[in-house]
Amino acid sequence: MIRLRSEQAEELIRLRDCLEERVLQSQTETQSLKASESKLKGEVEKLNAGRTALQESLAAKDSELREAAAKMAAVADQLKGADQQLEAAQTLNDELRSESDASKKELE
Repeated sequence: MIRLRSEQAEELIRLRDCLEERVLQSQTETQSLKASESKLKGEVEKLNAGRTALQESLAAKDSELREAAAKMAAVADQLKGADQQLEAAQTLNDELRSESDASKKELE
């Protein structure tokens, strides 16, 4: 009977030791996971900061491109107006040349 209790006590001691070892392993794993989580949070923060910087840069470039497009449209309008003026001047020149030729023929 004493022997049985002694064996049971030894078994309980082994179980306790095993559980203590598992608890230590679990604590170590938990600490490792917390360190990994902290590291990942830092990386996520860096990525978010980078994304924000890229978004701001893209917004600035978009604004610059919109301004450039507006300026190009204004220049295109000016060129169109100049082209129309040139066409009108050429038409007037052609008319004046015709009149001049007609006047020359009349004088001859």
